[in-house]
Amino acid sequence: MEKALWAMIEGGLPIKNYPDALATLQALNAAAESSYAALEAFLLSMNYLNDFLQIGVAKLHEELLPEDGPVSTVPYALEMLQEMRGRHQMAIVTVGFPALQASKLKKAGIDPSLFSKIEVIEEKNKKPSYQAIIDQAQLPSQEVVVCGDRFAIDLLPAQELGCHTVHLARGRGRHSKKAALTSGVGFAIEDWQGFARFLEQLEQVVHDIE
Repeated sequence: MEKALWAMIEGGLPIKNYPDALATLQALNAAAESSYAALEAFLLSMNYLNDFLQIGVAKLHEELLPEDGPVSTVPYALEMLQEMRGRHQMAIVTVGFPALQASKLKKAGIDPSLFSKIEVIEEKNKKPSYQAIIDQAQLPSQEVVVCGDRFAIDLLPAQELGCHTVHLARGRGRHSKKAALTSGVGFAIEDWQGFARFLEQLEQVVHDIE
């Protein structure tokens, strides 16, 4: 976030007290669902949103570029993906840049061929993407499970479509844990082993109905 602030200052953002401005931005970032949301809130508070948001966002994306080392994954993620192979259709809908997200998958050791669809979008509205995947798979929404860490971005659009939702309460997901739990999210997990348990329960319910 510090590099983003410097980029905006170099672009003309008037900051009288740099340490105070940085502390404010870091505090917003610690409580926000995303670094973008923190930057947006910071600029809105100064009434400079339209002038400097894109400068800050561009620098944020530079900061997020993976380095040469591997990208860490949530515990049991790789094991869960291999277990799911062939049992369920899997897809990824993520906000960001295609090259950046592809690089993260590669460095995390995740095989893209595991997924029937990987869609990287610039807008935060995932609902159209969810609907397109549901239509392409020719599945009723009641048979679709959406898992994500951010309630408003990842899970709320899925709820509106009638999908099952699972909240991953890790990282920034911890900030939206309360909202998720009070908004009808079906299940909460802290690692992908928990997601496997949820699927077992859901599969048992479906089996009992049949």
